[in-house]
Amino acid sequence: MFRVAFVYLIAAWLILQVADLIVPILGVPEWSSKLIFLLLALGLPIALILAWAFEVTPEGLKKEKDVDRSKSITGKTGRKIDFVIISVLVLALAYSNFPRGPRPSSDAADIALPVPAEDGTHSIAVLPLVNMSSDTETDYFSDGLAEELLNLLAKVDSLRVAARTSSFAYKGGGQNIQKIGEELGVGHLLEGSVRRAGGRVRVTIQLINVADGFHLWSEIYDRELTDIFALQDEIATAVVKALRIELLDEEIAAERVAINPAAYDLFLRGRGELNENVAGSLERTVDYLKRAIELEPDYAAAMALLASTYLDMDEFGSLSITESLRLSGPLIVKALELDPNQPDAWAAQGYRQLRLDQNGLAGESLRRALELAPSHIRALNSYTNVLLTQGRFRENLEATRTLAELDPQNPSHISTVETSLANFGENEQIEETLSQLRERHYNDPRFYDTSATYYRNSHQYAGMIRDMLRTCVLRPADAWAPGNISSALFLLGAADVGEQWLERTRQVNPDSRYLLFAAYQRFLMRRQFGALTELMRDAWMREATEGNYLGLGSALMLDGKPAEAYKLLKESLEKFPYEPETGNVSFSIDGALWLILAARAAGDDALASELLGKAGVQISNAIEQRYYVLANQASPAAYYALAGDRIRALYTLQQAADNGFAVPADFETPFFDELKDNPDFRAILDQVRDNQAAMREKVLALNNLLPKQDSAWPFN
Repeated sequence: MFRVAFVYLIAAWLILQVADLIVPILGVPEWSSKLIFLLLALGLPIALILAWAFEVTPEGLKKEKDVDRSKSITGKTGRKIDFVIISVLVLALAYSNFPRGPRPSSDAADIALPVPAEDGTHSIAVLPLVNMSSDTETDYFSDGLAEELLNLLAKVDSLRVAARTSSFAYKGGGQNIQKIGEELGVGHLLEGSVRRAGGRVRVTIQLINVADGFHLWSEIYDRELTDIFALQDEIATAVVKALRIELLDEEIAAERVAINPAAYDLFLRGRGELNENVAGSLERTVDYLKRAIELEPDYAAAMALLASTYLDMDEFGSLSITESLRLSGPLIVKALELDPNQPDAWAAQGYRQLRLDQNGLAGESLRRALELAPSHIRALNSYTNVLLTQGRFRENLEATRTLAELDPQNPSHISTVETSLANFGENEQIEETLSQLRERHYNDPRFYDTSATYYRNSHQYAGMIRDMLRTCVLRPADAWAPGNISSALFLLGAADVGEQWLERTRQVNPDSRYLLFAAYQRFLMRRQFGALTELMRDAWMREATEGNYLGLGSALMLDGKPAEAYKLLKESLEKFPYEPETGNVSFSIDGALWLILAARAAGDDALASELLGKAGVQISNAIEQRYYVLANQASPAAYYALAGDRIRALYTLQQAADNGFAVPADFETPFFDELKDNPDFRAILDQVRDNQAAMREKVLALNNLLPKQDSAWPFN
């Protein structure tokens, strides 16, 4: 009986381990694993009772009392069970040594994400200061001073500070204090007014307890504008003392270098323009900041903000990625030389390194920014991307939740959380949530940026394009939306309309990387691999990012030039680390898969085998964390095909097709050459083509799909 119990327990353990691996792949609910555990637990006493009451004999199963002891074969049965025990132990040992995904680096321990105190004691929102000056056009100064105070308070490690976007949503006043505090999730509000006259400024400040609406502290300050930084220090320190927070000497330190008041004024004007987030804002911000730096050549804060603006101009403005990287680099270096503790500069550095696919370095820079300012929204937002590249998907979800808590009035962060949940298959209510957000933030392009990402990841291209059409209205000078619309239309086989959006993207910004993405899909769908190779070669020669290495390498493979692809992708691997076991990943999994093919063609079986193992670790990690965006796409299927696991490759392809995957070109690559004649594969490919046709019909039925020169066409 004891042997039976031992075999049962080991077999149950193996079943649970396999279930933990298979349940995410099958896409069944997480509680399925708990159900399996419960059934196995209930089965143990039943197995023991059967083992005690019955015995196996040559004539079959008999009750113990009916067996002649002289003819019992329990000895032989026992030896068989011993053999079974040894076999199960060998299987358990083999499984325990099977790659189970990377053990993420301990970098996460270096960052303590801001967590709200349950009673709100150490949390605050800085509301816009009321402009009491006679000139209403000087709102930028009162807003800028409030933001400076917010940034100073964000440096305090034990103080949770609501983000500027959410705090400034209450500009204009009139709202109930308790309601504002509840919506922002803070225990205190800082409010007041600013009156500026000539070279002097009067600032009135009140610190309010949200719970009862009483003032904890208030003060009136009269200062010369030349003392503005000392005034900011004084106010921030007084607020912290009023909150009874133990303060480190270095936690609040405004820029000690004396700044020309005119330069400071230009800096505030520039940041005010940036926060407006309307057409032309980025260009006007650059103009103000450049003039500020001309007046004050050692203005570190202005340099950091200008660098960030240049980087945004590639994403949402009129610069190419090459230009944005070229212009931002020296500014960041100079800003950090002038002020090594400037969190905005470290945040800009991290964002720039992400754009260069230097993910490890980006993580270091962003962690430094968050050490200096734990509530730094831009740094935390960029750091969520670092966590994704490192395969730390659950930590990424928690970081996006923290973003939404710090900036609850920013629709971008809220919809990012919903999108992240959907990436884990937790999307039961996401459509309803996005519908509510769309109604509340109809004229805010930040919502559409992230909602479109959700629809793309879930293969709902009609929803993606619908929301991007709205972005085209709200940000007509932005190449992001038209470029992505064009790419999606090419992927769906709607080439005629795709060409029109490609031209629209070129008109908006001929140097945009989104134009490159759209042109890539255009040549790929047309199977014009020679033209695709030349397109990507030109991009790679201009900027040798990991993405451009991958684009050119895959184009060369498709163009029948594996030797050149092998040399190029191997060079990329030497520049960009690929260590999924430790989370140090800048080389993409798609790059690894293409290099495996190229290495095999070049006879470098050792490199192909090494990369195959690392890719397996990366995919296993995504499956274990139930990260469906990676686990249910074409890359895992390509990996399984390269590993010779046809059954799992076909299963993963079928799963993608059943989930609405609508890009047959991703299944028509050399990764699946050995499956081309398999009838199951052909049936799956036909299903994906049907998905594509159905989605294309939905997209072409959208109202006002064709681009117009007039940016104000109606929204679908």
